[in-house]
Amino acid sequence: LSQLLEDFKHQQQQSFSQEDAFRQRLEEGGLNVDMEMQKELTRIERRAEALQETIDQFAPAEALVEKRASALDQLAQLREQLDFEVSQRQAADDEVGQAISDYRTTLL
Repeated sequence: LSQLLEDFKHQQQQSFSQEDAFRQRLEEGGLNVDMEMQKELTRIERRAEALQETIDQFAPAEALVEKRASALDQLAQLREQLDFEVSQRQAADDEVGQAISDYRTTLL
């Protein structure tokens, strides 16, 4: 019986270690995704600026206003979509963290 108790404690410690490692990898992965999304947003904004400069060079003034408004609308939509994606990923990360916490509580 004492051996079983000892084995259980050992397995429980291993489970906690594995959970901690998994949680750390999950958090690092989330941070990497957030950083990559921020980099992509920066790249898109740079491209939008470059595109806007090109449009400014070649478009008549009236068409320029319309195209600029359209480009800004599209950029705003893209930002909204990226913000939504970030919030969805954060919610998913929170759910996984809660599930791990619930699992840990169940083991105790």
